[in-house]
Amino acid sequence: MKKFVKATLTSLFLMASVTASAVTVTDAKGEFTLDQTPSRIVALEYSFVDALAQVGVSPVGVADDNDKTRILQEVRDKIQPWQSVGTRSQPSLEAIAALKPDLIIADPSRHTAVYEELKKSPRP
Repeated sequence: MKKFVKATLTSLFLMASVTASAVTVTDAKGEFTLDQTPSRIVALEYSFVDALAQVGVSPVGVADDNDKTRILQEVRDKIQPWQSVGTRSQPSLEAIAALKPDLIIADPSRHTAVYEELKKSPRP
């Protein structure tokens, strides 16, 4: 799964950065389109933060279970400081909305209950 997420994120960012046109992505919840390369990303699982760090992307928000040390030191060394958005099991919708993300990376199983609310987050 971790390799899949890393490969998917790498492909997504390469495609979005190479072309000025929109990129359509299919995930567990269906299709969505990115009109430009995301710059304000919120990651709701540690593995997503790891994958972002591997492709040189720093999320603006992370569900770090309110403890930044839960993110591996080697990963923290690769990314910029982020805003905690609460726990992975119950992310703060208010904290996420305040960050105005243009992409939220969530787990299709764990975050099913908040999926519709996450879709409503304001976009820059």
